[in-house]
Amino acid sequence: TDLNRARADTRDYLTALRAAVETHIAAGGDMAGAGGLDQSAFAYLEGYDTLAARNALAAFSQMEWE
Repeated sequence: TDLNRARADTRDYLTALRAAVETHIAAGGDMAGAGGLDQSAFAYLEGYDTLAARNALAAFSQMEWE
Protein backbone atom coordinates (compact mmCIF):
# COMPACT_ATOMS: atom_id res chain seq x y z
CA THR A 1 0.00 0.00 0.00
CA ASP A 2 1.02 3.64 -0.08
CA LEU A 3 0.61 6.48 2.39
CA ASN A 4 -2.49 7.89 0.70
CA ARG A 5 -4.25 4.49 0.83
CA ALA A 6 -3.25 4.03 4.48
CA ARG A 7 -4.61 7.47 5.36
CA ALA A 8 -7.87 6.80 3.53
CA ASP A 9 -8.29 3.38 5.18
CA THR A 10 -7.63 4.87 8.61
CA ARG A 11 -10.02 7.79 8.07
CA ASP A 12 -12.73 5.54 6.66
CA TYR A 13 -12.35 3.04 9.51
CA LEU A 14 -12.47 5.66 12.25
CA THR A 15 -15.43 7.41 10.65
CA ALA A 16 -17.36 4.13 10.38
CA LEU A 17 -16.40 3.08 13.91
CA ARG A 18 -17.54 6.38 15.36
CA ALA A 19 -20.87 6.15 13.50
CA ALA A 20 -21.45 2.57 14.69
CA VAL A 21 -20.66 3.46 18.30
CA GLU A 22 -22.84 6.56 18.12
CA THR A 23 -25.77 4.49 16.83
CA HIS A 24 -25.14 1.87 19.52
CA ILE A 25 -25.15 4.48 22.29
CA ALA A 26 -28.27 6.20 20.92
CA ALA A 27 -30.08 2.85 20.97
CA GLY A 28 -29.23 2.44 24.65
CA GLY A 29 -26.39 0.02 24.06
CA ASP A 30 -23.81 -0.60 26.74
CA MET A 31 -20.06 -1.15 26.75
CA ALA A 32 -20.43 -4.93 26.75
CA GLY A 33 -22.31 -4.78 23.45
CA ALA A 34 -19.90 -2.32 21.86
CA GLY A 35 -17.22 -4.95 21.47
CA GLY A 36 -19.47 -6.91 19.13
CA LEU A 37 -20.29 -4.09 16.74
CA ASP A 38 -20.06 -5.09 13.08
CA GLN A 39 -16.83 -3.75 11.61
CA SER A 40 -16.45 -6.50 9.03
CA ALA A 41 -16.16 -4.05 6.15
CA PHE A 42 -12.64 -3.45 7.44
CA ALA A 43 -11.64 -7.07 8.02
CA TYR A 44 -9.00 -6.69 5.31
CA LEU A 45 -6.96 -4.33 7.50
CA GLU A 46 -3.91 -5.77 9.22
CA GLY A 47 -4.60 -6.53 12.87
CA TYR A 48 -8.37 -6.40 12.44
CA ASP A 49 -9.01 -9.63 14.36
CA THR A 50 -7.10 -8.49 17.41
CA LEU A 51 -8.02 -4.80 17.38
CA ALA A 52 -11.65 -4.45 16.25
CA ALA A 53 -13.33 -5.19 19.60
CA ARG A 54 -10.71 -3.23 21.54
CA ASN A 55 -11.13 -0.23 19.25
CA ALA A 56 -14.92 -0.32 19.65
CA LEU A 57 -14.62 -0.47 23.44
CA ALA A 58 -12.16 2.42 23.47
CA ALA A 59 -14.41 4.49 21.21
CA PHE A 60 -17.42 3.71 23.40
CA SER A 61 -15.61 4.79 26.56
CA GLN A 62 -14.59 8.07 24.91
CA MET A 63 -17.97 8.79 23.34
CA GLU A 64 -20.22 7.63 26.18
CA TRP A 65 -20.32 11.06 27.81
CA GLU A 66 -20.38 13.26 24.72
